[in-house]
Amino acid sequence: MQIVEIPDVNNKVHAVNTAKIIMFYPRLSGRTVVELENGRHLITIVPYEELLRMIKTPE
Repeated sequence: MQIVEIPDVNNKVHAVNTAKIIMFYPRLSGRTVVELENGRHLITIVPYEELLRMIKTPE
């Protein structure tokens, strides 16, 4: 379990528990969609590869 800070498209930062992430996938627009356990979707400006790196390696 890890908490990562993910900025959304409005530059608001969300603290997300990685255990609550069901999946995330890239969009053609360069944005990444993060689907959370509660059914919410967080659209972020963080590229898919960078988000993957953030989740795999704790800071």
